[in-house]
Amino acid sequence: MRIVIIEDEARAASYLERLIHGLYPDATVMGKLPSVEEAVAYFKAEEHPDLIMSDIQLADGLSFEIFEQIRCQAPVIFTTAYNQYAIQAFKNNGIDYLLKPVDPDELKSAMDKALRFTKSNDEGLWDKLTTLIQPSGEYRKRFMISAGAKIKVVPTEEVVAIYSMQKATFIHTASGRSYAVDQTLDSLTGQLNPSEFFRVSRSAYVSVHGQKEIIQWTTSRLKIEVPGLTDTEIIVARERTKDFKSWLDQ
Repeated sequence: MRIVIIEDEARAASYLERLIHGLYPDATVMGKLPSVEEAVAYFKAEEHPDLIMSDIQLADGLSFEIFEQIRCQAPVIFTTAYNQYAIQAFKNNGIDYLLKPVDPDELKSAMDKALRFTKSNDEGLWDKLTTLIQPSGEYRKRFMISAGAKIKVVPTEEVVAIYSMQKATFIHTASGRSYAVDQTLDSLTGQLNPSEFFRVSRSAYVSVHGQKEIIQWTTSRLKIEVPGLTDTEIIVARERTKDFKSWLDQ
């Protein structure tokens, strides 16, 4: 299996390459491309791979710009910290979306699906991909909360953070209260407006709403302090810090 990695962070690209070789020793990484410009030039000059693994936000643009300029039948697995294009439909088309840091089991599952997709030789891949990567514009507007014998409706504008703890999911509101919800963080992927919510780690989302303080926790990680949230800590994963800062600066 011949693979091309599109990733502008050298450490992330090397980590992904090590995972690939650990899962598929016979796989060959044909190249590690850090930018849209270099990827376009590569695909125009070289033989196309069996599989592409691509980050979304590159130093010179979005990786989708690559596929607007070249046609390639290889399936794509997106490996990124940025959740803006995490559309649930990816899970049903042999193309997957993996949050950083990439979990080896999730990567194996995604690569297995990509191999099945490759064998199908579907010439309509990029037409499907173009459709899939467009945000639907229909995002969750509220959460329904069971509070004893009552049902409470919480608009997403009042949600400051969403986090998981002890196999349960909670929303934390601007009023300083937390409520348990039935959804998992993974099931919320694609439901939350990416301009309002960012998944900072596997266990938490934060929103643009409400007050919060961002502290430099270590040299490469951030801690988010939310008023009233005392039962858990929200730490931005190292692999998502760069994209989180970009999201904040929009």
